[in-house]
Amino acid sequence: MLFVVFCIHFIQLIKQYNFQEIKDIIEDNQFSAKSIQGIQSLINRDFKIDYELPMNFINHSQGGKNNIYAELEQYAKKELNVNDARLFKLKGPLWFVARDLYQELYMGSELFEQVEEKPSNLDGINGFIYYETVLRPIEEIKSLLNSLKEKGYHLAIATGRPRTETLVPFESLGLKAFFSDNHIVTASDVMEAENEYPDFIPLGKPNPFCYIATLYGNNKENYKQFITQQDQIVNKEDVIIVGDSLADLFCAKQIGATFIGTLTGLKGQEARKELEHHEADYIVDHIGLIKNILLKG
Repeated sequence: MLFVVFCIHFIQLIKQYNFQEIKDIIEDNQFSAKSIQGIQSLINRDFKIDYELPMNFINHSQGGKNNIYAELEQYAKKELNVNDARLFKLKGPLWFVARDLYQELYMGSELFEQVEEKPSNLDGINGFIYYETVLRPIEEIKSLLNSLKEKGYHLAIATGRPRTETLVPFESLGLKAFFSDNHIVTASDVMEAENEYPDFIPLGKPNPFCYIATLYGNNKENYKQFITQQDQIVNKEDVIIVGDSLADLFCAKQIGATFIGTLTGLKGQEARKELEHHEADYIVDHIGLIKNILLKG
């Protein structure tokens, strides 16, 4: 989603150039961070970012990763009046540039170089990872997790974030101790599974692989089973998934789990109708309210 938002703004930015300049940019197979720096010199200082454009694009999308990237290419072709918009493909040249720049902004230059094993592009910046804003007061979250464990719940994490981006904030906020390493599955694990079993790509949500792996234990020798045995594999009353997106809800439905939707995702309160339409078992305004469902009696 971040890449989609970036691309919508990037397309509007380069629309101000002449046709040949646009063509040179989008047909550059060696597109890199230096290419971004080169474009900076062409920016009109009067250029204004329209923050509504990405949401308008997303709201009119058919949804789904494959659809939205195909639609992004069509959007680029139309807006830039070109026939070739491969620059905006998933995991194309621009995607990798945007990903690395985002990773460094988020993790900071030192952690970026350690984790990604790449040289810094942004010259020694501190990362946002150390200044995460929590959705609820941290003591409320700790109290909730304590109460769930005392009630006998086994806690697990299945996230679209890479491992470092999951563990560092959890550790800095004092939340990591509530979860065992074997029941934390991240985008890094999904990528590893995709590399091992390319015939089954994609394995990210709404594929329930990450939820199955975190439920049964993140053991790589069982990945093939987690990939191929996914339909109605749990008892609804035994497994509860808490998430803020339709992808999370679809995962829960496929494996047979109970789903609690929280209205703290990208669409906020507007997500209620979608979650209701797809028959979420419960919907709460924020994660703190799941105690009224899970800790009754």
